[in-house]
Amino acid sequence: MTESIYDQALKLFTAASDAEDAGDVGSAIKLYKLSAKLGFSPALINLGNWYDDHSNPREPRKAIALYKRAVALGDEAAAYCLAIHYRNLGQKRWYMYWLKRSAKMGYEDAIVKIQQLGEARGERLVE
Repeated sequence: MTESIYDQALKLFTAASDAEDAGDVGSAIKLYKLSAKLGFSPALINLGNWYDDHSNPREPRKAIALYKRAVALGDEAAAYCLAIHYRNLGQKRWYMYWLKRSAKMGYEDAIVKIQQLGEARGERLVE
């Protein structure tokens, strides 16, 4: 029986996570890339996080592209990652855009954060 693409991507992602946990970052990145090529959004997000936070030098353009690919696949956590990326750059407009988009996609952390921001300002930011 042939493995589904999802099952293949999940196996690659799991192996990547295991390699990362073992400290083998090079193998982890290679495996995440293979999983991401199969359209597995958690791999896209992990790679984005790597390029955003850990690669030397950092590669924010690659991170943004990966996060956006995951958003296009419907991953609300990726939209939240974009919000955090822009917050860390001090770009409030894009931070709020992606935070609201993540909340509208149903991501609980984004919903809570927007509620907190709205309460602090006495506003309602999301319907």
